Amino acid sequence: MRKSKSTIWSKTFILLFLLTIFDQMAFLCTRAIISKYALDLGLTETRAGIVAGALSIAALFSRPVAGRLLGPAGISKKKILMGSVVSSLLIIVTYMLVKGFVPLMLVRILNGITYGISGTVELTMASDSLDEKVMGRGIAVFGLGNIISLAFAPSVSVYLYDTYSPKVLFGFCLFTSLIAVLIVAFIPDGGKTKVTLGVRAEKSKKKGLKAIILSFFAIEALEPAILNFASQVAYASISAFIVVYGGIKGWNQIALFYTVYSFSLFIFKPVNGKLYDKRGLAPLVILGNLSFAFGIFLIGITDSFGVCLLAAVFCAYGYGGAISTFQAEALKSTTFERHGIASGTYFMFNDLGGFLGASMAGIAVSAVGYSGMYLLFTIPLLAAIVFYWCMRVIKSGKLYKKYTENEM
Repeated sequence: MRKSKSTIWSKTFILLFLLTIFDQMAFLCTRAIISKYALDLGLTETRAGIVAGALSIAALFSRPVAGRLLGPAGISKKKILMGSVVSSLLIIVTYMLVKGFVPLMLVRILNGITYGISGTVELTMASDSLDEKVMGRGIAVFGLGNIISLAFAPSVSVYLYDTYSPKVLFGFCLFTSLIAVLIVAFIPDGGKTKVTLGVRAEKSKKKGLKAIILSFFAIEALEPAILNFASQVAYASISAFIVVYGGIKGWNQIALFYTVYSFSLFIFKPVNGKLYDKRGLAPLVILGNLSFAFGIFLIGITDSFGVCLLAAVFCAYGYGGAISTFQAEALKSTTFERHGIASGTYFMFNDLGGFLGASMAGIAVSAVGYSGMYLLFTIPLLAAIVFYWCMRVIKSGKLYKKYTENEM
């Protein structure tokens, strides 16, 4: 059992917060230019979209494995984290060497595996250091580490890529990854997760297949995971092609989109974290998805760079403001011992959304152009609102209550 903590700050939390800044910096730098890099290597837009999404699909399969390692397997979290960040550092070197579609895909897949494991472990260790009463605020603040990286990574990435060369950019990523490795060395070892999955897991031992499923997936975390999936599909349209789209529109300072987006997140994330702790998920799902959909809609219809920057504010509230609350909801849906498995389940849908979103964005661009693609990608967000309210109706029903009571 954890001691009740009224504060979110501890040595572990602070070091993990710093780790996300440098670990995410390398990932976000490559993500910002990977489609452009692929196009410069002579790939088609469809293949460029697939390359952009390859990391997410690889991470998708690594998440349940990471959750299993953090849960029933009971392996030291710090050892898993160190192995993943060291592997990420080595993989960045290969970005400087590969050419062509297949080699680039392989590198992105390997990068996705290590990224999937490290992200799952970081979130799990951060949540383990928080009390449930401050989980929403704590996860929101923890997410600011990613925002700091997001505020600088795209601008730095585009500048180094355009002004110098891809190798200089990848060299910068190598440097930030090295810092990440050094930070992990100072993180206290949280020890092994005890194999105490609660009464539900004890009952499931009698049902072999169900026991296996529960050891890899947190079914109880599916609802917030699916809500996040919709957000990731929509956001992939921005992350995969906004730099290319800005170049076509003549927006030479398109990297400012990420700067405005990140600055807005600094305002919205802590506020929404407190709102979640007090009011729950409903206002964030509805207002957040509507705001995000409107932001993407503005990107699709405007020729004005100023309006594009305004769209970044709406996207920041909708995507970034609500995303940490989905994480908190996934973690609160289960027991402390299953945080690793819940994190893996959450991120699995996160990565699936990123892959499908980037791949479908590339196909949509070829079919209806960039503007049409952005208009189409408002649909998943509106569908998520419908899904949420359908779940509210289902959860209010007697059959659902009877099922969950039997499961507990």
